[in-house]
Order: sequence, then C-alpha cells, then structure tokens
Amino acid sequence: MTKETGSSAAPQDVLVLGGGLIGLCSAFALLRAGHRVTLVDRDRPGSGAARGNAGEITPLTALPLAGPGMMRETVRGVLTRSHFLSIAPLALPALTAFGVSFLAHCSPGRLAAGTRALDQLVRGAFSAFDAYRADGISLAGGGSGYLYTHRDPAALAAYRDGMAARAEHLGLAAPEPILRGGAVQEAEPALAASVGASFVAPSERFIDPGILVDELEARVRAAGARVIAGAEAVRVEGTASRRASGSGPAAVIRTAAGEDRIVASRIVVACGSRTGEVLRASGVRVPPRLSVRPGRGYSCTVGAETLPRALLGSLDRRTVAIPLSGRLRIVGLMDFDGSHERFDPSRMRQLAARASGFVRGLDWSDVTEEWVGARPMTPSGLPIVSPLPADPRIVVATGHNMHGVSLGPVTGELVAALVEGRPGRIAGADVDMRPFALRAHTRGESR
Repeated sequence: MTKETGSSAAPQDVLVLGGGLIGLCSAFALLRAGHRVTLVDRDRPGSGAARGNAGEITPLTALPLAGPGMMRETVRGVLTRSHFLSIAPLALPALTAFGVSFLAHCSPGRLAAGTRALDQLVRGAFSAFDAYRADGISLAGGGSGYLYTHRDPAALAAYRDGMAARAEHLGLAAPEPILRGGAVQEAEPALAASVGASFVAPSERFIDPGILVDELEARVRAAGARVIAGAEAVRVEGTASRRASGSGPAAVIRTAAGEDRIVASRIVVACGSRTGEVLRASGVRVPPRLSVRPGRGYSCTVGAETLPRALLGSLDRRTVAIPLSGRLRIVGLMDFDGSHERFDPSRMRQLAARASGFVRGLDWSDVTEEWVGARPMTPSGLPIVSPLPADPRIVVATGHNMHGVSLGPVTGELVAALVEGRPGRIAGADVDMRPFALRAHTRGESR
C-alpha cells in the first residue's frame, strides 16, 4: 500500500467505528494516508449490507430515492405488504419525522438539488475503483453493462431518455438503442419472454461485493490496523473541555465482557443503519434531512439455466439480477419497520416471484445465501459525511442509501480529508460538503 498523494498531515491515531463497506473504505484511505487505525465492528468487518448487496458501481442511477413518483409509492407501501416498498403501520409514529422530510424531498426542485450534490461524488466513482485496482485490490466476480428492462416499451423509452441526458451530463457513454419484441431475447437469452423491451447502459459496472470487502479487510489488517470484532459502538464523547485539556475524543463500546472506553486522536463513526442510534445516545442533534433509518433489503443467490452477460434490472418489478462469480444474485424490496435484521420469509417469496417474471430458467431448488440487511437511508437521499459541529475531531460517514458500493471509495477519500482538516477533493474538483454536513438548520436549507 502506497502513501496517498496530497496528504502531508502528521499521523493520527484514528478509531473507526463500524466495519461495513464505508468503514472499511475509510480505514483503507486513512492507512494509505499514513495514519494508525483501530477498526471496531459489532460482528466482523465486511458483514451486513456490505456483503449482500448487488455490487453495483452505477453513476447513472446514483440518485436520491425521493422523487415526484415516490409520493404514490409511499402510500402503496403503507397499504400493502406485496409492494416493493413496505412500511409497517405500527412503525409510522416513529417514522413520522423521517417520512415528512422524505415527502418534502420528492419535489422536482429538491430532487435536482440532491442530484447535484451527489454528482460531486459520482464523478469520481470509476477513478476511485480504478485506483483500488492499481493498488492491488481485486474487483473480480462481476463485469460491465447494465441491461434495463420493462414490459412497456413506452415507459422504457422515457426512462432511457433520462439516462441519455444523464450520461451526457456525466461524460459517460450513451445508452444503446432500445430493443423490442424477439430482439430482446435474441440479444440476452436469459430474459423471459414477458420482457417487452430492453436497452443497455454500457458505462456501468458491477463487482462481487463479498470479494471486495474480503480484500479490503485483508489489506487493512496487513497494513497494521488493529481490528476489534464483536464490539458494538454505544456512543462517542467529545467536548470543548476535552479539547482544552488536550484529551482526545472517546468512544464507548460494548463487548461480551461489558463496556469499554477507547480514546483516540480522531474518531470516524461509520455504523451504517445504526449510526442514528449512536448519535442519539451521544446527544448529537441530526437535521431531519439527514436522519438515518434502516431500510431492510433482501437478496439471495440462485442457480440459473443461463447467466446473463450484464447486470439485469427490471424497472417495472423493481428487482435486479446480477451474475456474480458464476451464480445469479437477486436483490430487491425495501422494508421500513424499525428493524435492522428481521427476516420475513414472505418477502423472500415475493422477491423470487418478481425475479421469475423477467429472468427465465431460475432454479429455486438451488438457492443459497438468503440474506436480509439494513440499508442506511436518509430522507434527502444524501449521505452524512461530516465532522460533528461540537467536536470536529469526530467524523460521521453513513447514510449512503442504496449507493454504498458506488460511493464507498470516494467517501473514504473524503473521510481522510476531514480527519486531516483539509478540503475534500474528488476527481480533481473541490467538493461542496454543505449538503452532507451535520449543522444547524438555516433559512433556505433543505430539511
């Protein structure tokens, strides 16, 4: 591992709370910049949402979930358990503030502002992964190309128009022409006969997320990081009095042996969907637009008669199928009921039915790796990448919604910059960190 260029800060002792994808990317970036790292995880590094996701590196679709059409989808999510988005009625009181802020961000203006903010990070996604590959990190098990499908060719054409405009905006290859009728299955034999239209976005990539997190964990350990598994972050402590006395910020962690307290020069809070709980226990007030709630997703790996050549996404079924390391992973659904890990067998059956509607030849007697995990969701669709206002020695990095893989490495770069007190730069440009910041609400700010 070579020292990251552009970093001249004195080495710091940095405690990273959370060994998911964002925690691992942050730890790797900090070690590459020459810092000493202790990594703490409640299970083991690389578990949870880091491992069971779709492995998408997809700048064209790295957008906020909130949008004009989501108001209708949210209502349907409350009324039925078979919708791709399910919101438990009993959880509504606890989700009220989150839901109000989410609906406010469904306006076209808020969506445009959120997209502009995310685009600052998105523009560096491919180059950040290319740097990983150059540093010897394997990005195996995946491929390139995202094949979008829909039963309705007109609906797909409208979606492709938006993707084409976005590709031009980001300087990426334009989507290929839409195929219809028998040409769909001729081009991709894995697609079911019910798929009426398709097109390929050739710029997009996908990787096996399990391989990525295993590689990152191995590199972090090899670089000398201290790794503490089976330790849950409870809260962080950082005050002006501690800074005045020369004491570093501290974190309280809970293990099987009880609670322990760790002091460090800097702390990174990257606890995924549980970050909100840690911040609340620490007395940190989070703006409604950046409050973090768990949105539970499902995946499984299944045998297939024919593996597709690209990542398959069904826009009408809200489900993706990804050929990873010789198997087909099915990913989809979103449950909001306050739980991080509750497994609902009926939702897995719904996921199987959705996948069978657009992918042919799936062998549901050959299912492995049934998985449920919580995505760290925010109402605005933007992540938190920010120092705590009360103590900038504590940096928070979480809330990447469904874009953790796409934005993980660039987030690690920003975390290293914040730890060192320097401006964040992605793809050669300064990043306006205000949309991702924990700060007091001011007039005109998006709630």
